Amino acid sequence: MTYDKQKLEAQADTYCEQHHSSVSRILGFGTQGIVFQTTHNTALKVHAREEAYLRERLIYERLKDRRIESVRGLQIPRILNWDDRLCSFEMSIVHVPCVLDFGGAYLDEAPEHMSRDEMWVAQKSLEFGDHWEEAKVVIRQREHRADIWLVDVNNGNIKFAEPS
Repeated sequence: MTYDKQKLEAQADTYCEQHHSSVSRILGFGTQGIVFQTTHNTALKVHAREEAYLRERLIYERLKDRRIESVRGLQIPRILNWDDRLCSFEMSIVHVPCVLDFGGAYLDEAPEHMSRDEMWVAQKSLEFGDHWEEAKVVIRQREHRADIWLVDVNNGNIKFAEPS
């Protein structure tokens, strides 16, 4: 999906202005929108589409309501504040090991288009390598403890610490 980067940056600036903060840098971007770091040392995700924003905000609210801040030692960002008009929410910044980005997640039941067939398992096994068994446990626990179904499972969203 394409989006207007300048528009999302303007939304981030408006959000920060209302919360006595400002954008300090871009932390990341993807198909849903852009994630900024604020001068309050928080992450601000600005979505391009309202539907995706509302779905992801509800995911973070579910995690907050159920007091789920980590899964098997992997930190999960906590939602701190949001603005539906600006399709933006502010969350804590977490560090590896962590579970990030619930933009491709759904509440309560897996969407029809979600497939976890043999090919998917083989691909994820290669992608996660030695961490695949643990990644499967993280995925199952998120589904069981919070009824959150993540379609976009990848090692950019489930990040394990590298051995030192």
